[in-house]
Amino acid sequence: MLCYEFPPLGGGGAKVVYGLTKELVNLGQEVDLVTMGFRGLPKYEQINGTNIYRVPCVRARESVWSIPDMVSYTLSAIH
Repeated sequence: MLCYEFPPLGGGGAKVVYGLTKELVNLGQEVDLVTMGFRGLPKYEQINGTNIYRVPCVRARESVWSIPDMVSYTLSAIH
């Protein structure tokens, strides 16, 4: 999966993605999620059976994103 926000980053969309990943794992799926990195968050971790990969970006605020944030995430995620 690709999503620029996953808890603790973001708001409602991050919570939806968190719920979807949990349900997919409950259905027996292996789930990898590529999301935005943020200061202090690990580059990789496993949460509720989901492999979380955080890629570098220029995001400055935890709960708000900008166009430069999205561009940097997109460029990092495709590598």
